[in-house]
Amino acid sequence: MLGRTDWFAPLGQAMCLDFAARVTSIDGQVATVDSDGKRRRASTLLVPDICVGDWVFIALGTIIERVDPTTAASINEELKAAQEKQI
Repeated sequence: MLGRTDWFAPLGQAMCLDFAARVTSIDGQVATVDSDGKRRRASTLLVPDICVGDWVFIALGTIIERVDPTTAASINEELKAAQEKQI
């Protein structure tokens, strides 16, 4: 099978495919980001001029755009509220 499959949530569990996070490090075309204490890796291919400390919007493991801290907080609050409704 081609591609990764380990990001799929088990049946019946919520799955988050997009979120806002702060860039904590960059290694080539991959950034490490922190969102609510969870560290993840994301591709910088679409926004290569990202810097450590930037807030970004991530979808499907790829940084889509740079956002301001207020927008990042708003995105994550809306996602959290949506997840709570599913529980």
